[in-house]
Amino acid sequence: MPPTPIPVGFGIATIKYLRTGAAAPYVTTWGYEVDVTRTPDQEADDIRARWIAVFTAASVLNNYTFTGVHILRNVAGNLEAGDAVASVVGTVAAASENPATAVCVTKKTGLAGRKYRGRAYMSPAHISETNVSDAGIIDGATLTALQTKATAWFTSMAGTANDLVLLHSDGSAPTDLTALVVRSSVRTQRRRQKLS
Repeated sequence: MPPTPIPVGFGIATIKYLRTGAAAPYVTTWGYEVDVTRTPDQEADDIRARWIAVFTAASVLNNYTFTGVHILRNVAGNLEAGDAVASVVGTVAAASENPATAVCVTKKTGLAGRKYRGRAYMSPAHISETNVSDAGIIDGATLTALQTKATAWFTSMAGTANDLVLLHSDGSAPTDLTALVVRSSVRTQRRRQKLS
């Protein structure tokens, strides 16, 4: 599948977590509006600060480390990259969920049709084995906590120069997000895992 085109004035922020012993990081991507008054690294650092203010070390399993944010943005037709490095180790001591598991977050736009439906697959850094049933359902308390955090993340970006948007594979104008909804059942990785 080809990468999603990034229209002028927009970018993709990649949130990165590394699991102890893993060869590659878990990544979650978010489309956003660009603030051209800041350098790419400044913008990445601001997004990093907003993320970690919501998804604190106290909400992450202790075998996961938040490693930072990478952005790719389109300013006047030129792609610019920026990074904000972090090393925030989780503090929750609990058995990890299967590494191929992901928390699915629906990106709501308020518009109908496949084009206006988006998803983000978050790493299992925020759920333990005991938070998910054998049928793959996240328990009520954990689901509520994750939804509260997703809403706080959305709110922290809304109304700023970096509003969250849904980017489209056809390269058309991005659509503003209206909400994030954490799904009650976990998902699995959609690509093959690297064997090391």
